[in-house]
Amino acid sequence: MMKKIRILSILFFIHSSIVSISTTDPYLIIWDLGDTLIYVTIPGMVAQIGIADCVLYQLFHAKDRNHLQNRIFDVLEAYGGIQEGPLHDRSYHTASHRQLPKVMCDWLAGIILEPKKLVKKIHRKMKELSAQNFFKNELEYRIIKNAVAAIFNPDVLIKNTRVLKEALEIVKEIALSGLHRQTILSNWDGVSYDQFKASPAGQELSRYFNMDDITISGMLNIIKPQQVIFEECLKRFGVTPEKCIFIDDQKENIDAARSYGLIALQIKNHDFKQLRKDLASWGIL
Repeated sequence: MMKKIRILSILFFIHSSIVSISTTDPYLIIWDLGDTLIYVTIPGMVAQIGIADCVLYQLFHAKDRNHLQNRIFDVLEAYGGIQEGPLHDRSYHTASHRQLPKVMCDWLAGIILEPKKLVKKIHRKMKELSAQNFFKNELEYRIIKNAVAAIFNPDVLIKNTRVLKEALEIVKEIALSGLHRQTILSNWDGVSYDQFKASPAGQELSRYFNMDDITISGMLNIIKPQQVIFEECLKRFGVTPEKCIFIDDQKENIDAARSYGLIALQIKNHDFKQLRKDLASWGIL
């Protein structure tokens, strides 16, 4: 009798597990790239700009942690203007919550395809601004000039890009479950994307993502948070918004995704413990 009970218990457990798996609704998990799956190393970028110059500037001239970045944006806006159109379609810098200059949006959207020519044009504009006493001193001019050259240099970007290991562990766990599909939706320039795929970071991600079948702004001439880029992503996979979970670090992108009907989870300051809790609440982990 006890043997029969044990057999029945085992069969019931197997049946329950099968039912549980079969009734789990599959989701499409949509990941952002920057500061969600990957990050750009600050030391690497600082080295490209000039370590000594950056230290001196931060110590004696910067008013706050975003001061230099804001000055770079001032220059880029003086060159190419500001974003236009509805506020809900505009892209922002996560840390400072300042709108990206239009030239950066055009770069990310794949409208600008020749970065070396662009850098030369911006540097010419900087000379004009210098003649108008736009810069506080020669140090600021030099730093911003080098920063512009680094920002629009795909080689520098790729060289200093790393995978966020905690994010990759979550991606791996979802992949091993076999229940849900995963993809990427990113504001990334079209010029450097092929380089990124071939880089160590890109190769790590390719173990879990089809890197030839993801949604990149630079390939579509549109960027987040514009609704049409979400439409393109969902169309690619043939899913409805309510069956998608979107993960991004930028509030505007999260708001745009939710307004389109997606489940959207914001990751703040690389807090992957909270992301795990959020994904668990939806039955993903």
